[in-house]
Amino acid sequence: MTEALIQVVSPDVVVPALEPGTTTIPFVSNGKPIYRAVDDRLEVDPLAKTATLDGELLKTITPMGFNLLTALTVHAGQVMPPVELGMAAWKGLSADSAVSRVHNLIPALRKCFPLELAEKEGGAIRNKRGIGYYIVKSLAGNGRAENLQSPVHYLADNRVEVRPKQHIVIADGESLESITPIGLKILTILANVPDKLISSRSLCEMIWGYYDSSARQNLGVHIVLLRKKLGLELGDPKEGLIRSKQRRGFCVVSSLRLKEEDYLSTES
Repeated sequence: MTEALIQVVSPDVVVPALEPGTTTIPFVSNGKPIYRAVDDRLEVDPLAKTATLDGELLKTITPMGFNLLTALTVHAGQVMPPVELGMAAWKGLSADSAVSRVHNLIPALRKCFPLELAEKEGGAIRNKRGIGYYIVKSLAGNGRAENLQSPVHYLADNRVEVRPKQHIVIADGESLESITPIGLKILTILANVPDKLISSRSLCEMIWGYYDSSARQNLGVHIVLLRKKLGLELGDPKEGLIRSKQRRGFCVVSSLRLKEEDYLSTES
């Protein structure tokens, strides 16, 4: 996600416009943007900081919940990874804190809706396991959603390209062979927020849905394999593409010139 692709919808809410056409076109009322979802039953006004369903205010929503709802509604129908969703909803939040806050707040946000819209499976706010969350544009068609992913991530001074949709990783102009689905998923998660550390716990939970010693060890094996495939320079643990900081987490760098003190910590 680059600074050029950031859209500010209110002083407190920043949402990533990762591709042209992925953001919901707002309805304009009295010169103010109003974002709609759930068959237009839900209306979110980022400037007034109000959300209404069927014309009634959602009174139990908290300020943090409202920011999360706004980020979801701006991208209605698009699946957002937790790390991007959290960093969209709250400015200045670290990657790891973003993931944790999203997972903690989603259940409470669902409870703000009436029973028929509060369900995990058929309600307003849904998730795709291992990918992220979304709010439905319409309840028709089973609330189908699309993945919200940048088509290409450019890293390491543009020497590395991660193409999630094509399942391809290119390094120095050559496609890397035998990248496993898990390896590609790790790179994609890290590439969504370059230069920001994501903890081993968060990575494991996003990839496998749980965290324990075996998951942590499995993650380490995949990181080693990825580094080997990248070669001596790009695969160097200290100066290559995939780096770690004091065993707190992993990140991929936008430039190989970045030093350890330039990585943004996972700690809030």
